[in-house]
Amino acid sequence: MAGIGTGGHIMIASKDKDYLPPQSVVDITVVDIGEPVLRAVAFGLKETGFLADADPRETGFSLHGVVRGPWWRPFVIATVTNECIQPPVSKRVVFIINTTVPLTYLSNSTLDALEDERAPKAMGVNVHGTRITAYRAPAGKRFGDANVLGTTFVRDSRLTVVMDFAKLSVELHLQPPQT
Repeated sequence: MAGIGTGGHIMIASKDKDYLPPQSVVDITVVDIGEPVLRAVAFGLKETGFLADADPRETGFSLHGVVRGPWWRPFVIATVTNECIQPPVSKRVVFIINTTVPLTYLSNSTLDALEDERAPKAMGVNVHGTRITAYRAPAGKRFGDANVLGTTFVRDSRLTVVMDFAKLSVELHLQPPQT
């Protein structure tokens, strides 16, 4: 069953109400984000380099980021590890946090840096200690050059997102276990 979602996008429903096929959400508008913005965010956060090597053991929370870009979007830098190859490859990746998208997307540059030669549409990765499926950001689409951290990662990692527009900062905190 299909219907029109917000912004005129076609939403596809399935028997599993929590499932949205990746192709149904690839046109979410993130037109102001591309690799130049990601590089500027990395530089502004005093990162050692764009897609710098990372230590997969240094994946504790809180994550601190910034609100930047022409439309004031939240960004964080997280460690992403390709555990499908030996030895595993870990990189520091700049993500835009997009709460309108459930999925996580990685740009072609990020997948190249993670040494993924198979060019899959999706792959299992470890993002800051949480194993998730990340999808290839669709080329020629509105966020083909961006790394998008979707709501599934935030939920599965049990995180609280705090954005402070007065300080132009964003933080991801681990939620305490519920009793």
